[in-house]
Amino acid sequence: MGTNHMGRQSIRFPQPPVVRGFASVAGKKEREGPLGDQFTATVQDTTFGEKSWERAERRMQQMTLELALEKAGLSHIPVVSVNLNGMEKNEGFTYTASMMVRAAQAVAYGDALQQMVYRVRPYELEPGSTDALHDKWRKICIASLTKKGFGFGEYKRNIRQMVKEFDTLPIRDIPRKNRVGIVGEILVKYMPLANNDLVKVLEREGAEAVVPELLGFMEYCFENSNFKADYLGGSKKTAFISELGIKAVEWVRKPASEAFAQSSRFTPPVDIKTIRKCAEPYLSAGNQCGEGWFLAGEMVELVKSGTPNIVCVQPFGCLPNHIVGKGVMRSIQRDYPQANMIAVDYDPGASEVNQLNRIKLMLTAAARGERSVPEIYFPGSEDGCSGSCSSCGGSCGEPVMAGAVHGKYDL
Repeated sequence: MGTNHMGRQSIRFPQPPVVRGFASVAGKKEREGPLGDQFTATVQDTTFGEKSWERAERRMQQMTLELALEKAGLSHIPVVSVNLNGMEKNEGFTYTASMMVRAAQAVAYGDALQQMVYRVRPYELEPGSTDALHDKWRKICIASLTKKGFGFGEYKRNIRQMVKEFDTLPIRDIPRKNRVGIVGEILVKYMPLANNDLVKVLEREGAEAVVPELLGFMEYCFENSNFKADYLGGSKKTAFISELGIKAVEWVRKPASEAFAQSSRFTPPVDIKTIRKCAEPYLSAGNQCGEGWFLAGEMVELVKSGTPNIVCVQPFGCLPNHIVGKGVMRSIQRDYPQANMIAVDYDPGASEVNQLNRIKLMLTAAARGERSVPEIYFPGSEDGCSGSCSSCGGSCGEPVMAGAVHGKYDL
């Protein structure tokens, strides 16, 4: 079915979408509330019979999908849970070795193309040449992935050739632009529709976007098993299998890492052990809710590798991401004074104008070599409030914004 774009984000469909079925599932407390009788189903056990909140949430989502399909008369369609820790057996659906290898190759292709496009496009000599080269290689990669077998030889050749072509694409001979890293919740981080096309926004404002690889998040999921086995009574067998998983990811990543190392424009990705070490001064590896310690590790690694400007993207209601993302910023800035970080909320009720203003403020601070996130000081502190300003007189004892009240950073 064709589509017509109306502006930058709105799409008009020739035939409007139709909702065939919907469902909602809630727990005991929601059932006792004023809308309790509106839910399709409720469960008395708040953990849905599972051992962790993550598994309970997965079970609730699967139950909701199955009920929606049943109401739509499509109950014969199975709901397949794709996960790395065996939460669902998926009877009747099996993962073949070639399927797993091809899936990893697909992510590696995407990571490589993402790194090269974002690195080259802000400097391209001919407008549109980077996107044209990306479209060419996207089609080649899809054709390769849909063939039978493992195709590792072709995969390596494609990686080497695409890196060569992006490395030699004509670009302008201008100084390197301010680099801005994008971290945060996994969906908002990578999906342009969810983050209001943040990469394009940064490029229009004269910056270069840097987005860490998706394979790194997969390694993070594997790495978590090591902490669980060492400190939380987790399975040693699972930890061993996870280590093999990390090695498998690095094996798939190797052609791109080698090609990047030999190129003049690109840098190889950082392994998960290094990112974990970056996070250790700020968060325990036991902080595994959402992006957990991985988020802090990515922030530090970006700053250390020459990308001190960072946007932490957060969806509404993602409590772990809000707490970790905002919670570690001040500590990281204390250790890395050049760090220039902001947290931006993305949800249907958020003002896009406010998002743009915050991003532009950060970029202005980046151009002037300053911080865009004011630090919090308490009145009377040695490096903060003098205790004599008219706003508090030094007697309220409440924290004040150094940038907003005391002019610590003139933005």
